[in-house]
Amino acid sequence: MEEQVRLNKYMASCGIGSRRHCDTLIRAGKVCVNGQHPELGQKITPGKDTVEYEGRPLVPSPEDTHLILHKPRGVIVSAYDPHNPYTVYDLLKEKGITVPGLQYVGRLDKDSEGLLLFTTRGDLNNALTHPRFEIKKEYSVLVADEIPDTVIARVLSRGIVSEGELLRAGRILRRDSTSEGVWYTVTLYEGKNRQIRRMVSTMGTRVLRLIRHQFATLRLGDVSYGEYRYLTGREIRGICRKVHLS
Repeated sequence: MEEQVRLNKYMASCGIGSRRHCDTLIRAGKVCVNGQHPELGQKITPGKDTVEYEGRPLVPSPEDTHLILHKPRGVIVSAYDPHNPYTVYDLLKEKGITVPGLQYVGRLDKDSEGLLLFTTRGDLNNALTHPRFEIKKEYSVLVADEIPDTVIARVLSRGIVSEGELLRAGRILRRDSTSEGVWYTVTLYEGKNRQIRRMVSTMGTRVLRLIRHQFATLRLGDVSYGEYRYLTGREIRGICRKVHLS
């Protein structure tokens, strides 16, 4: 007898997202099994049943893929953007990377650069971006003007409100001053939209460069600008342990 699996588990193995997210897509009518809308909890037989998401057949990757990209400035983190057609997927495709189900984990805005993680594991992506795990992210930030120590201390103790939203940083450390501006190391444990740029603006200056060099247990290291590398087995086990996955 051929082994059956739950539909949401099968979809997660195809890189669509967590099982809970897949259930949401099933409820929304975006999934078909053999041409019919399935029920929640339905089981399928991989290789025999045809599963489609928004009209696209879903096939699991033969093995999981995990890589980090040194994202350049000016490249959009999106699968498609009609206003900015050149995306991280176009960059990877130019380098011969066309892995089905490959997802970016979190985002960097167009003008930011540095470490961007990709994985084919939807459950890992969902866990690493879930607020409850408070994943560490560390950045080198060049700002136009020095930020007073009293302002930094206040932000670290109370947070700072921007656009009606409370933003917090784990650490803000002044490094050195250059002819361009002042460099800081900023550590976050949350991932709100354009968070560092908004915090810096509220503190009275502006970001000139923003480079992410750490995400969870991963470091950018010597990955060249615009290049990528695959994760080692040890690195994969490390990030999975962070979010209690095997």
